[in-house]
Amino acid sequence: MDDFTFKEIQPFIFLLIGLGSVLFAIFKKSNKANLKNTGQKAEGIIYALDQSSNSYNSNSQNLSIKDKVTVRFLTMDKQWITGDLEQEFAAFFTRQYKEGDTVELYYDPKEPSNFFVDTRQSEKTSRIIFAAIGIVLGSVGLYQLLSQ
Repeated sequence: MDDFTFKEIQPFIFLLIGLGSVLFAIFKKSNKANLKNTGQKAEGIIYALDQSSNSYNSNSQNLSIKDKVTVRFLTMDKQWITGDLEQEFAAFFTRQYKEGDTVELYYDPKEPSNFFVDTRQSEKTSRIIFAAIGIVLGSVGLYQLLSQ
């Protein structure tokens, strides 16, 4: 068997990652986004901004990025719900929210802890960016494959 080099399979890796990214962006169903059509509308507040446990731990509080958003809202049944914001295809940029900001959200009346915040950026934009990165990676792989 000849000596194996990474360069031989590199185009296929780029193609695979690119194709996977495009397919993921197109076909991945966003479960919580469906709540915008089927859920109960409510107004919530940004209860807390924290640094998530898997983030880089900085000694200086001023340099730490607060990437964990906790939301609190009152349901129609007068039940307080407090939970972390977890949304697919949502790219939260630094300082998008401040503690005390009001947000529009939609929740499942049967399970109020399942909620969707109507963010300031579009899910479609995130999907397009994800697909564009996939197209670029796939194109690089295709170019490398054809130029061999």
